[in-house]
Amino acid sequence: MADQLSLLDAIDKAVTAEREFARTHAHRDDPATSRLAARGAVTFSSEHCRKILDALSALPDGGTTHEIAEKVGSLDYVQVARRMKDLARQERVVASDKTRPTPSGKPSIVWKLAQGAKESA
Repeated sequence: MADQLSLLDAIDKAVTAEREFARTHAHRDDPATSRLAARGAVTFSSEHCRKILDALSALPDGGTTHEIAEKVGSLDYVQVARRMKDLARQERVVASDKTRPTPSGKPSIVWKLAQGAKESA
């Protein structure tokens, strides 16, 4: 019986987390497909965040979304950019006061690991 309750609690927490993620990653006026995509993103976003944190730990001077994506290898810069807000909200990364040019020459924020972020990953 206790095992059944803990399983139900785990399912309830997972559903609640998925709904909260979707609520913060889709806008009220977004089409249904965007809201569904936001709900689905919860399944891979934590893995993306882990890869980004690993890449940033290997970039002592920090990195732009393009540089982080290049270091990760399996994510493109758009996927990285979408997770940076999540990581900043969790206080795991910080936007430095520096920028570096993207491949197109436009300035891009240099992101760094927040103090102690890698230890809590």
